[in-house]
Amino acid sequence: MLRFILFAVSIVAAASCSQAQTSSQTCGDSALPDGVRSILASEYGNWRVEALADLADDYRTAWTKKHAGACPGIAPGHFENKNELSYALLLIPREKGKAGYRFVVFSRKSDKDNFHPTMLESDDKYAAASCTIHHVDPGPKFDEEKFAAYKLKSEGIYLEFFEASGWIYFWKHGRYEHIVESD
Repeated sequence: MLRFILFAVSIVAAASCSQAQTSSQTCGDSALPDGVRSILASEYGNWRVEALADLADDYRTAWTKKHAGACPGIAPGHFENKNELSYALLLIPREKGKAGYRFVVFSRKSDKDNFHPTMLESDDKYAAASCTIHHVDPGPKFDEEKFAAYKLKSEGIYLEFFEASGWIYFWKHGRYEHIVESD
């Protein structure tokens, strides 16, 4: 019986380690293309991608249940063009304890070789420990501000504020727009 308990404990510990390692790998620079990493280094040197460990305990648990293995600070998708992959990033300050975030999408424009950043949101007062981003598939959504149903025609990005609301960003007529959605 003691062997069984020790075996079970070692399996749980290994799974926890594996999950933490997977999350840190998916949130690391290696998860991003060279062009995005280059812009991060030159223009966002004081910022880094939000990782699972940056979330408050309750939010980390909720995130893991809904998005196991995904990074809460990286959302790849075909946001602007069905043929080109873009990368939405939720950046937080490198300095521990400092508030603020930057919500930026990196996309290739007409010069297909280079990525270009588009700042969607920024805040220097709000701590991002209860904020995440993730990919949203096209389909029906509900706009809380206008209290109306809405059909998302392309892939989008959900900027989620746990225990509050979220904003779905999507590309329309050559620019990003958003709708407000509530949990």
